[in-house]
Amino acid sequence: MTADDYLAMPDDGRRYELLDGVLEEMTAPNIKHQRVIGRLHVLMVHALQDTGIGEVLLAPFDVILGVRSVLQPDLHFVRGENAGVLTPRNARGAPDIVVEVLSQSTRRKDVVRKARIYADAGVPWYWVVDPDVDRIEFLRRRDAGYELVVRAERPEIAEPPAYPSLRIPLDDLFR
Repeated sequence: MTADDYLAMPDDGRRYELLDGVLEEMTAPNIKHQRVIGRLHVLMVHALQDTGIGEVLLAPFDVILGVRSVLQPDLHFVRGENAGVLTPRNARGAPDIVVEVLSQSTRRKDVVRKARIYADAGVPWYWVVDPDVDRIEFLRRRDAGYELVVRAERPEIAEPPAYPSLRIPLDDLFR
């Protein structure tokens, strides 16, 4: 399947992603997952969007990352100078930050398959949030993949590299 095939699908009320040409139905997140996404979204909006640096978007919102990949990251951020990737219906190109909040059903897909797709598409920063162990990792694109730059665990205050205006108190994020 191609991204064009995916975009032409009728809306059946379900959520899907297209990973390397394979259509996959997404499962609904649990309540802790939803709470973490909501809290992180608020923090990112205050530090990055309200200050005019760029725009923060929540899933479901399609991010087209090639002919055969359309993903819906939990959160993504696009700097103002890269706003051209945003259209009214989707993002067509690499956001500046992609955030995935892990769950039992998506853990392997998020840290292996999606990470490779994001890296291949040129996403500079991949943030992996693990609510099972109250940890966040900030990974920077390097060569053909990602390298871990900072790992923070509760009760620390996480400070994402390249975004000094954002501080994430992990006690609050994972409460």
